[in-house]
Amino acid sequence: MRSAEEQSYMRNQCRVIHRQEGLPELMDVIKRDNKHDVIVNYCNLLFQRIVLNTINISSIFVNNSLNGAKIRQAFPDLDALVAFNYVFKAEENQSVSDFQLLQKKTMETSLLLGNLVDVLDEIKFAKMKLLNLTSAAFVLESKTCQLLLYLCFMSFNSGKRIGFTIDMTDLNRCVYPSEPSELLIKLCQAETTLSQPSIEETMVSIRNLQPGRTVILRLCRMVSQLIQSLPC
Repeated sequence: MRSAEEQSYMRNQCRVIHRQEGLPELMDVIKRDNKHDVIVNYCNLLFQRIVLNTINISSIFVNNSLNGAKIRQAFPDLDALVAFNYVFKAEENQSVSDFQLLQKKTMETSLLLGNLVDVLDEIKFAKMKLLNLTSAAFVLESKTCQLLLYLCFMSFNSGKRIGFTIDMTDLNRCVYPSEPSELLIKLCQAETTLSQPSIEETMVSIRNLQPGRTVILRLCRMVSQLIQSLPC
């Protein structure tokens, strides 16, 4: 039942994105002097400005800007904007030398967005369904510039907590974290009150999850059940 519910939710999310927004959509073409600004809309979450020089066609600039309000509305309380900024390097000018590379860039943007939205949808669904998932948010590690997903779970029976981060840096390479045994997980000592044996049991259970899609959602569900089953 849970698997069917998850699949139905994910399918509905995809339908909403493709039906209402389109992925991607030509939004506008602005002519100015010897340049054309082409604005491409990706799900109303990201706008890509492509600057074409009509005199020098080898000079093409691409700039991504984020719709922060829409992102926060679509993925509330997840600090999703941190992940979007990290993955898309918003407001940075990027140059490509020809139309073939430009096509590759727009395709890459679509793939990056689809992958990121998949992960965010899983976290959003987990927060909706798992009451003891008390916190889930993206953070940027200032020293290493790693993109981390912070998760914190609490047992309503014992009051014990566990908090940890998962390295999600590879989202900027369109890599979905599908292999649990390879996840880089770091325990947040200040947020964790579980006993050491329970912590070790949790980490082993995470490593033993089946690989594939919806790993983040399945990880959250497994930790939620495990911590809730602990004795008072």
